[in-house]
Amino acid sequence: MLHLRHGSHKVYIINDAEYLNEESQNALLKTLEEPPKHTVIILIAENIQSFLPTVASRVKQVVFDRLKTLEIKNYLESLQKEYSYTTEMEGYINGSLKKALLLEQEEKRKEFQEIVELVNYIEEGSKLKALRLMDDISIKNNDKLDYLQYVLYYRKLYRGVTEVERAKNKIKYNGNEDIVKTMLVMKLLT
Repeated sequence: MLHLRHGSHKVYIINDAEYLNEESQNALLKTLEEPPKHTVIILIAENIQSFLPTVASRVKQVVFDRLKTLEIKNYLESLQKEYSYTTEMEGYINGSLKKALLLEQEEKRKEFQEIVELVNYIEEGSKLKALRLMDDISIKNNDKLDYLQYVLYYRKLYRGVTEVERAKNKIKYNGNEDIVKTMLVMKLLT
């Protein structure tokens, strides 16, 4: 959370607010209902559906358009970074500067490529290779599951998208990561 002061106003910015759990959202609800004077609270999220209905009904939603590829490219060049993404990466970025900057990190780019390799094995039906690769991938970090969900969607493997969503929920509620990973790959391979 970022806290700023502007004149007599206090501004609180909660980035990635869609990851607030139910308990956190309920705690925030009281403040949203009766905010302190001269206070502005900004929740930044990609998905309004991730909020409890009581929270969503008390906020003003502002939708920002996605950036054009050229705008992202120009911004990256202003940072002396090269715009070099695969077609699948460009689809994942989908006008989001945040995602473009994320994939500028060598580690995140490598993770995305690992997920592409995993989906290649799944499409080939290479069970052993898929299981071995998945064994090396930690899915505690939601980014990798987001990558997997996107690549499956991009390749029109829609049933797999649903399976990844189920895996996300199991991990969210403290499911055993190894069991969730193995079950996910087995379901994707059938």
